[in-house]
Amino acid sequence: KSEASDYLREIFVNLKLHGIDDCQVDLGIVRGLDYYTGMVFEIDAPCLGAEKQIMGGGSYTLSELFGGEPVFSTGFAIGIDRVMLALVKEQPEDEYSQVDAYVIPAKDDMREHAISMVAGLRSAGIRADGDLMRRSMSKNLKYASAIGARYAIIVGSKEMAEQSVTLRDMLSGDQRIITIEQISEEITKLL
Repeated sequence: KSEASDYLREIFVNLKLHGIDDCQVDLGIVRGLDYYTGMVFEIDAPCLGAEKQIMGGGSYTLSELFGGEPVFSTGFAIGIDRVMLALVKEQPEDEYSQVDAYVIPAKDDMREHAISMVAGLRSAGIRADGDLMRRSMSKNLKYASAIGARYAIIVGSKEMAEQSVTLRDMLSGDQRIITIEQISEEITKLL
């Protein structure tokens, strides 16, 4: 037994106490930075194959280099791009990718209203998205269909003047005018 093996054993006990069982010791891990003075670690997402590391770090005591008392520290870095790739691969296809309502500004001057509407729908628990690419109406409707949006909400200046929008059922093609106050309730009811 050594101090290092006791330390590793204690870490594994603490991990298990926190419900983390899927851990293993790999004495071959070497981090690319020379300042680590203790254990180093990596967290992997096996779904990413050979380039599966999404986080890495380790412990160090750098304060002594600058004349200070030893301060035991641990640092890590997360590869956000790797995490996003793992999330895309691991999530069920329809759980997060499906859009309930896609909000389309009929003209550029309706963009702010459309963005605000998306935020309101999301606050109401509706999976909503909206056009940020300044597509034409026909391209927006094609895009809404391509991403599987159940409904399109068209924000036009005439309708906005009357505090309403056009709600289009993307499956049937039927559309009707509803008041802005009704949007969240109506979509929730229809879903």
